[in-house]
Amino acid sequence: MSMYYRPGIQNGSVAKRPHIKSSPRPPVRSNQPLPPEAPYQSRTLLYLIVFGACIAAGFVFSLNQHFTASALGREGVRLRAELDRASSEQRHLELNRARTSSPQEIERAANRQGDLAPLKMDSPAVIRVTPAMVKRESLSRTEAEPASQKSNKSEPH
Repeated sequence: MSMYYRPGIQNGSVAKRPHIKSSPRPPVRSNQPLPPEAPYQSRTLLYLIVFGACIAAGFVFSLNQHFTASALGREGVRLRAELDRASSEQRHLELNRARTSSPQEIERAANRQGDLAPLKMDSPAVIRVTPAMVKRESLSRTEAEPASQKSNKSEPH
């Protein structure tokens, strides 16, 4: 039992420390010269201020770069969406063009247009053949005449 038994601590009177009055510092007068350590302290303080300004400028620069990168990312997403929309529209237009130029679609459109009256032409179509196109020996003079001259000869005025 003595292992686990802790005897009680007797509290008695506590000795107080003697109170020593510290001497107050002499007041600093402005006409006294600075101690020799003062120029080094001001130089160190100047270096710390410059170093802190450089660190702050670095943070501002990195913040600017971050915002620029974010803006470029948003612009890239917008342009990618516009490209997807344009390629989808191009695919749609190509399918429409292929569908409308297919022979079956052309025939359907002609059948739909069949109910319309045919266009009336003012004068009959005349095909003119130039001598360079036909050998002279193969045609007689009457066959080589233009159709408009033949129609003028056959019709009485």
